[in-house]
Parts: sequence; structure tokens; C-alpha cells
Amino acid sequence: MLRDASQRPILVVWQGYIQSAWLGNSIPDTLYAPLSALSDHFTVKFLDVNKGIMSPPVDADHEFGWLITDTTYLEIIRDNPTDWDFHLKGKKEGSTTLELQVLHLGHVDVRTPKIPVIIKEDTTAPDQLNLLHIQ
Repeated sequence: MLRDASQRPILVVWQGYIQSAWLGNSIPDTLYAPLSALSDHFTVKFLDVNKGIMSPPVDADHEFGWLITDTTYLEIIRDNPTDWDFHLKGKKEGSTTLELQVLHLGHVDVRTPKIPVIIKEDTTAPDQLNLLHIQ
């Protein structure tokens, strides 16, 4: 499960499939990355067999990994290289896929299906040049 800064689920993989609804609510089955900017802060959580939310492993044998199908479109930015939180940053407009992984002693133990990611300019962000001229 990926959650945004408000702890809201923004992407859920259950039993190997990306979900379009979770606990009665619609959720996206695609991630969006802003062009040349950081996305919201995403937190990785895990689900137990009863769909209960669990934190990622904290031992030294496990770490967060990923595979971006086309790295010319997308990159992952982490605030801390040892945690399971990240941002997406678009390099050019278009789309690619992202596979999130649990690494155990350097090899992949668990992986998500390929998650579609669309990279586009964030037209809701304030235009910094216009803000400077207004002040």
C-alpha cells in the first residue's frame, strides 16, 4: 500500500493485483509524477492476511527497492536512504511503469505488478515567475 502525507491510500496491491477500490472507496490504479518537480511524499506500508496495515521491515537484511521500466521518464527521490518513503520526479512527459520491491540480502523477495506512472506538467502549481512579478 502507498499512502500520501495525509495517510490516505493512493495505491493498493492485494494478492498481486493493483486494486481500483479499497474498503469501499475508489482509489487510483495509476501514479502521477509531476514534470521536473517532486510528487507528494509517499509512504510504503504492508498488508497482513486480514488486510491490516503493517510497517515495513526495519532489520538490516531487508531494504526498499524498485525498478523503473524507462528511467528517461522517471526517478525516485528518497529523503532518507534507509526508510521506505519516497517521491516521484518526472524527467519528461509521457508514461512508464514502476515495480516496487522488497530486497532481502540484496535480492528481490517480493515485487508489485508493474504500476503505470504518468508524467505530466503540474498545472496547479503556482508559476514562480509570475509570483515574483506580483510581489
